[in-house]
Amino acid sequence: MQKCASHMSTAPTTKGYRLCNKNTSRGCATATDTVTVITASIVAVPDSGSADAGIASKPIANVAANDTVNGASARLGTSGNATVAKVGTWPTGITLTPSTGAVSTTTAVPAGTYSLPYHLCDKNTPASCTTASDTVVVAPAFTEVQVSTGSFVDIEFDWGRNGVYCATCNFGQGNARFNWADQNGNLWVGHIDPNTGAFTPPTGDNELADTSAFYYSMFGNGPEWAVSTQDGQVISQLVYTRYTPGIPAKGANAGAAFATPVSEGWAPNFFPGTAPVSSGGTLTTVNPLASQCNTDPVALTYFYGLANPQELYWEPLTTATGTAPTLTPFGSYNDHRSAGKPSIRWVPCTHQLVFVGDAPPDDSGNVYQQVFWYDIDTQVVQQLTGTAAFQNTRAGSGHTYNSAYRPRVLHHGQRALSLLRPQHRTDCDDAISVGRPLLH
Repeated sequence: MQKCASHMSTAPTTKGYRLCNKNTSRGCATATDTVTVITASIVAVPDSGSADAGIASKPIANVAANDTVNGASARLGTSGNATVAKVGTWPTGITLTPSTGAVSTTTAVPAGTYSLPYHLCDKNTPASCTTASDTVVVAPAFTEVQVSTGSFVDIEFDWGRNGVYCATCNFGQGNARFNWADQNGNLWVGHIDPNTGAFTPPTGDNELADTSAFYYSMFGNGPEWAVSTQDGQVISQLVYTRYTPGIPAKGANAGAAFATPVSEGWAPNFFPGTAPVSSGGTLTTVNPLASQCNTDPVALTYFYGLANPQELYWEPLTTATGTAPTLTPFGSYNDHRSAGKPSIRWVPCTHQLVFVGDAPPDDSGNVYQQVFWYDIDTQVVQQLTGTAAFQNTRAGSGHTYNSAYRPRVLHHGQRALSLLRPQHRTDCDDAISVGRPLLH
């Protein structure tokens, strides 16, 4: 057999040969073979990954993921077309798995930036190889730090908690903030350093929004945030249960309220038509909870009737007078675990509510809590759990979060936490979707 010299031209080469049998009267035939020698092309593209100190992880899934061998994607393993190997000695605790290309770190790897050279070779004999260097950054271990000196109960963070800091929002006040109400009726807004997570000031009493707010224990919930875009500005308002100023903080004087940021502080108001009778209202409601979508022109808010907690109302968060809240059909889905009051949340960036309530009795007459979906535009209620698609499920409470395309619903069952993905599309802005927390 003729060997190809290493300096052979890459142009096709033809070689003729004769094939004969071994008979006395030999029979022969001739043929011509063509050999094309290609120039090896081994391309290794540097990758990078990150890990946290003190946590075993796999910062790079495959060092060869972006590499090519003779024009084809590099594939590792027995049936692949390439191999990888470490170059030299890697730092203690960082390893390379040749069969998969994975770079792994152990809990012992200290914080730092590591350069990790490796060989990429084809499987020819002899093999053609090249070298690349990947980078792994190991971040310092997270250390719990006390960020406040005050005592806070039932605080709620503004939408900066979702990982998108907006310094220009709220007229330059930013969105790294939190709210809380003290036992003296004061409604406070505190600020947070987006880089360190420290409360500024540590006591949390940065801005006084109202002096007539109920403490959370009165009705079981404190102040909440409402997010929308008004006149091109992303605004975070406050919604909470308020009492008429100058009158004792009692249930008869309660009403759903909101506070709007203005140039010099906050402007508190009762929701039109839902203020206590002492402030001219005709329907007393409490515990407002608003939507938080920065693409909505106005936030949506729901609240419970004080006289009958089974009555749930909703209306747009607006200062316009004469608006009447809309009664939802939740009275027939009473939650017998909470004195008839269902557990409810807005589905992000939609006109829909997800809630937990009593489903109609089953064939044996048993009544279980299930998760439901209510569209405020169509006024249609859809049962999500305990249906043919989710047989034998029982819900404890329901909450929603945003994914890239549609909201998911988490519900606590008797023994497990379940995830539903209703086929309802939502076009919420990415700034509201769940991401890495900005504030630890």
